[in-house]
Amino acid sequence: MWIPIQTVPRHSTSFDHVQYLDEPPTRPYEVLGIITPPEGEYDTDAEMVRAMRHEGAKHGADAIFIESQSESSGWKFDSGFLGAKGGSTRNVHARAKAIAWK
Repeated sequence: MWIPIQTVPRHSTSFDHVQYLDEPPTRPYEVLGIITPPEGEYDTDAEMVRAMRHEGAKHGADAIFIESQSESSGWKFDSGFLGAKGGSTRNVHARAKAIAWK
């Protein structure tokens, strides 16, 4: 999900252009928008970050960084035609900022 902050749209960039930063940068920047990926859609953090970089690229971001992240786990069971199956689940709730350098 994309939540725009910047009112002036920017041209899209390539996925390779969008950097992933481990922490907020010290270099001056402006926030273009907030990216909140759907919970439970990605199997790994790397897949989630990749999807966020793609979303940032659509909106002209130079970089993204995760500003908050939490994790929850539980159990999921399903009984179907071939029997029961299930196991533990891990859901990551993340919120990233898409930014442009000033």
